Amino acid sequence: MEVGLASVTAAALARHERYVREFVEGFNFCPYARRSRETGTLQRVVLLEESFPAAASAIADAIERLEQLPAASVEVAFIILPSLELESAREFEMLVRAAREQTEARHGSSATPFYCVAFHPDFAEDLVDEHRAVRFLRRSPDPTVQLVRASVLEKVRASNATPSVSDRIAAANLQTLKDEGADAMRALLGVIRANG
Repeated sequence: MEVGLASVTAAALARHERYVREFVEGFNFCPYARRSRETGTLQRVVLLEESFPAAASAIADAIERLEQLPAASVEVAFIILPSLELESAREFEMLVRAAREQTEARHGSSATPFYCVAFHPDFAEDLVDEHRAVRFLRRSPDPTVQLVRASVLEKVRASNATPSVSDRIAAANLQTLKDEGADAMRALLGVIRANG
């Protein structure tokens, strides 16, 4: 790998590590993040594709490679695209949808092993309610695809708690955003994005 590409990759990984540790774990936005990182079941892949078509195919290929790893070795994965040149966060969501559709087509009628979610630095800041605030929490330093093993989420959802675990987490996250202040959260994300 050329030195320039290696440095782009290293910088993207450093930014994402700070995002996970200082933002996601630092404010306990995801109660499972620290565990997956500390147990070594969190994987990261950096893709250097710049265009929509190349990135869609590369994301689908990366998902396929992650699916081939032993299930116990990856509960959560992030596919980070620091060089991607798209017009908007909405276009990135379309890209992730296209990659998800390629993955689903490959699996046919059987379920895919991972749920797939888009993260993007330009997601809207909408704190009207806990469900809309999730997009603010997904303002990662670079366009990123998060994969979470379906069996992990199914275990969490099987608790039949009311309200659901995801609703309780979303409500707690919105309260944290309000307590800490959106300005402070926005500033932290800006520093991470700028400095890695």
